[in-house]
Amino acid sequence: SIQYYSSEMINHYGVEDLLGYALKKADPQGECPIHLSFDVDVFDGEDVHATGTRVHSGPRVSEMMKLGSLLGETGRLRSMDLVEINPDLGCELEVRKTLQLATAFTEITLESAFRSEQLRVCRNVARSFLGALSA
Repeated sequence: SIQYYSSEMINHYGVEDLLGYALKKADPQGECPIHLSFDVDVFDGEDVHATGTRVHSGPRVSEMMKLGSLLGETGRLRSMDLVEINPDLGCELEVRKTLQLATAFTEITLESAFRSEQLRVCRNVARSFLGALSA
């Protein structure tokens, strides 16, 4: 079954605890790769106008940015798509604001994934080096 967390739950409990629970439930060993399909209309309708389904009282921007960062930090994020931006909806300023928010989310998520990957490579190199020294 698909686990569902409402905007109210995200804003109340915080994305960190809910994401930890969801990842443990979906992959108890924490080994499977992650594909993130992110729909921008999850953001509160006051923050995102250029989308087909605006959500009243959606999660705070800070919580969604943290979600992207945390998913990237898992070291398991392998692919991502970002959907539901419609530049035909809203005035030019609203479209620009939606695009800026979507870009910021993508940058935070991918930067976190890249940092995590760099750290993993550095740890593996260090382990190999220390293993060679002790041999």
